[in-house]
Amino acid sequence: VLEDATKAEALFEKACKAQNPFSCYNLAAIFETQKPPNLEKARSLLSKSCVYGSGRACFTYGLWQEKGKGGSADPISSLQSYGKACNLNYAPACLNGGIIAYQNNSAEQAAALYDKGCQLGELGACASFGFLLETGEGVAKNTSLAKQYYQQSCNAGDEKSCQRFVQLQGDTESLQKECTADFNGDSCYDAALRYEKGSYAIQNVDMAVKLVTIGCKQKHYRSCSKLAYYHLEGLG
Repeated sequence: VLEDATKAEALFEKACKAQNPFSCYNLAAIFETQKPPNLEKARSLLSKSCVYGSGRACFTYGLWQEKGKGGSADPISSLQSYGKACNLNYAPACLNGGIIAYQNNSAEQAAALYDKGCQLGELGACASFGFLLETGEGVAKNTSLAKQYYQQSCNAGDEKSCQRFVQLQGDTESLQKECTADFNGDSCYDAALRYEKGSYAIQNVDMAVKLVTIGCKQKHYRSCSKLAYYHLEGLG
């Protein structure tokens, strides 16, 4: 068909009135980008799109509320919009909502949003939830679980999470001692990884094999899995 912005707008408006969330969102984009823009109308349409079930619209509406775009700034209301978007599985909203909640002294709500965001793959939410687990704010303190969340974010390239992960683990010598003297499976595995990769320790695959062998004997499943990998690849 021929390009016809006027007709497109009319059709989006018709569909929006029929409570189609994506049409409301597209119509909001039209009002935002037209010259001159009508941000107040666009914000109203984003609100409708959110009510009709668009996670992306709820997230965008939350941003506009937080920043005061198209109307007054209202961070508390933005938290509600972010929360709804998070419940609709729009991952970035979980992180934004968690930040707003934490800033407003609602650590428990922040923890719930960060946890959901991490489950949806938002790595910033993983790191933030790890921090709350480490400090015990809004959730039961669990250093071991905090390390897992930091590691997940670290593996995706977040340098700060890598630093926190290593700091919580402790130095390599301590990990090795906890493995060989206390038979701590987690420590065996963590120390082995450092020796295998040569990170925070001089590379020594033989030592890595020795450590995961100890861990596996303690029925630490990740150590057994790593030991199987070494056998499979003929390492150490």
